[in-house]
Amino acid sequence: EALAQAMLQLARKTRTDTGVERVGFSGGVFQNRLLAERTLALLREDGFEVSWSSMIPVNDAGISCGQIVEFAHRQG
Repeated sequence: EALAQAMLQLARKTRTDTGVERVGFSGGVFQNRLLAERTLALLREDGFEVSWSSMIPVNDAGISCGQIVEFAHRQG
């Protein structure tokens, strides 16, 4: 619960700072079903759009994919 609440607070701060309202789940931490489901519920209840890929694994490959997306975004 504490981790899910912390992710919600981080998402809220990001939304306040940037206006971003979309959250994407990736990485091994979301192999924990309880954490993933609780975080998903909290974010959606707070008005976030949450993406959870069925084609990108939620392990190290998913982290790498997220890093590529972030890099591409920063490059314009």
